[in-house]
Amino acid sequence: MYPDLAGKRVTVTGAAQGIGLDIVRAFANAGAQVLAISRQGPEGDAAIDGVEWLACDIRKLEPLERKLDELEARGERMHVLVNNAGVMRRAHLLEASDDDWVEMFDTNVRATFRLSQRFARHMKPRGGGAIVNAASFAATLPSVGHGVYAATKAALVSLTRSMAAEWAPWQIRVNAFSPGVIPTRMTRPALDRNEARMLESISLRRTGSTAEVAAAVLFLASDTSSYITGVNLDVTGGKLIVQDPGSAWG
Repeated sequence: MYPDLAGKRVTVTGAAQGIGLDIVRAFANAGAQVLAISRQGPEGDAAIDGVEWLACDIRKLEPLERKLDELEARGERMHVLVNNAGVMRRAHLLEASDDDWVEMFDTNVRATFRLSQRFARHMKPRGGGAIVNAASFAATLPSVGHGVYAATKAALVSLTRSMAAEWAPWQIRVNAFSPGVIPTRMTRPALDRNEARMLESISLRRTGSTAEVAAAVLFLASDTSSYITGVNLDVTGGKLIVQDPGSAWG
């Protein structure tokens, strides 16, 4: 669907499982050369054509710095960065600790920004590129027990807009995507407890798939969205569009 992605170099963080792994597969299937970043390495079979795996914590930029330095030394470039890595701790606000704040903001906001900044400096003299950030519907509609996590994603959505505006002169597009209720290792416990109630707030009355989220990311990274920057694309099945989505079902 996106022939312009063929041959482009793409970096995806948080690539080992769930949404991140399907994003890696989708770019590889489009013919891109993918650098897949994860702390533990991929789950299962990592032999995906066009994919190079790098074990790295995004809070420590040195391994990625070396990769970019190598590309620059060869006169090559990275075209796309997908900031998918993130952490979530359940913490009610009366009990939330400094460790909760530090870990979630350090990974979800500071590290994501520092990585985007480094890639933008790489893209600036090389004709631009695309940066796509993983936000969350929690940025708009927090859940009880996840207030700190929601604050990190709200900050990231705001940063996405600011980066998009400041880096537009160099043709660097920056967008975000907000997955809805997607069955992954992170969301499975909540789905096991109360899936029926969770579906009541989704207009399409179903969960989404990691492949559907990956398709949205490819759109934002491709030239098909060349006039789109600074947006946060909801991939939620209509979770946030009306107060009472269940009423449409009678």
